[in-house]
Amino acid sequence: PAARAPSAHAPRSAAPRGLDALLELLAERMAHGATVWHSVWVHFNDERRNNIISYAPSTAGRWRLALGAPTVREVVGARTFEFPPFVFRQANLDAFEAIVRQVADAVPAGAAVAELYAGVGILGLNCVERALSVRCSDVNPHLDAPVAAALALLPPELRARATYTRVDAADAAAAELPGADTLIVDPPRKGLDPALLRELCAPRAAGGAARDVQLLAYVSCGYDALERDARALVGGGGGWVVRSARAHVLFPGADHIETVAVLERR
Repeated sequence: PAARAPSAHAPRSAAPRGLDALLELLAERMAHGATVWHSVWVHFNDERRNNIISYAPSTAGRWRLALGAPTVREVVGARTFEFPPFVFRQANLDAFEAIVRQVADAVPAGAAVAELYAGVGILGLNCVERALSVRCSDVNPHLDAPVAAALALLPPELRARATYTRVDAADAAAAELPGADTLIVDPPRKGLDPALLRELCAPRAAGGAARDVQLLAYVSCGYDALERDARALVGGGGGWVVRSARAHVLFPGADHIETVAVLERR
């Protein structure tokens, strides 16, 4: 449950004042059955920037587990995942379930699926039961263990259909897209990497890396970027048309929406 996700404390020095006392207090309460805290991690951020958590290449080495279990296990859709605190996890998993279902429903039975910007593979692995194969990829170096855990939790007959590669989306097209007829993307707010967008906009006759992709499920957390990318796809030479688009409210009371757009080639 979301209420028991790992808690992150972000001190500015290696020996923050009062931290030992805080950890002792939390340890005592957890030992006496307090269930508010799943685990407690300490994050050391020595960067001179106005950011709470460091996303430098050595991020994982800046985290220390003080109390509790190293990961929180969540069931999302039909699959089970394990999340340490330095791996992205949707805050509102109940609302995110609707996005997972919409993407899974859009994937044709027997599809060869590639998922870029995959994170721990939530969207792609929820399609593995109906797909012929699922190839997930992401550039985050701290995803290797969580994705390995998710793959290990799959039934053996499904595990053989799924793979994971650590690669940047801009470079993934050449390795991940040939042979894939369905592409799932969930990019950051900036939208698709320009190199990937160019591949998708290229005419199929040009024989590019995305030539086999027939269906695109685009999950967006930045509407302006989605609108820009959709205009490029529909107006380019790739033959794309928008089949459906649906907005999702993951943060009730806020003016932010997540959007799922499904495009297909004519």
